[in-house]
Amino acid sequence: MEQRPAAHGGHHEPSRAPTVSARARLAAAVRDDGAGPLPGTRIEDTPPRLPPEDGLEPVRRLGGRSWLVREARSGEHFVLRPCPEEPGPERDRSRAALRSLAVALACRDEACLVAVRGLLGPAAAPVGLVEDFLRGGSVADRLAERGRLAPAEAAAVLRDAATGLAALHALGRCHGELSARQVLFRGTVAPPESPAAGPAESTGERTAAADGAGHVAAVRAGTAAGSPEEDVRAL
Repeated sequence: MEQRPAAHGGHHEPSRAPTVSARARLAAAVRDDGAGPLPGTRIEDTPPRLPPEDGLEPVRRLGGRSWLVREARSGEHFVLRPCPEEPGPERDRSRAALRSLAVALACRDEACLVAVRGLLGPAAAPVGLVEDFLRGGSVADRLAERGRLAPAEAAAVLRDAATGLAALHALGRCHGELSARQVLFRGTVAPPESPAAGPAESTGERTAAADGAGHVAAVRAGTAAGSPEEDVRAL
């Protein structure tokens, strides 16, 4: 930073940036998550075209590019991270990143990572990545609703998020884009299409008791580049 002389010829000491508390950083991250994409960023609301032979149908768009999808036969809900449909470098990068994630995480049982089911469509040209749908919502959603977490709840979330990151790092992967929106609660809430619908078992959704018992949250694996140190700082 360039130092400019003081108006009366004295030496001007550069001002130091104020220390930002962990709570302020978390609040800023939640604001950034809730603000959505930057101006000029196009988010596609048109449902993705899904291979009919896979038996999935789009329900609604979630945050970012992700879509909630439903298996027609069982009624179970999943999350689809679709690849861009337009040919080009962006689609190539997306396919490569999702293939890498599927190879690393598909069929693995990590209680503090959102389970990856596999690729949708042919492996050479996947439509997207399918992962479990956790009905508790994200930490960002919970903070937006309540303003803060209870101390015991916050400690449990941090514990589970750290465990999820450790599992990623043990596989030689980094998250690279960890935020309050990428940490999801396993708790049961109303089904996605009707607040008055029945319990989780009636819609085929997984609950904390059935999957990830003893844990309250799980990390949704990222595809961005990064380092373990950066992931820990983001946490």
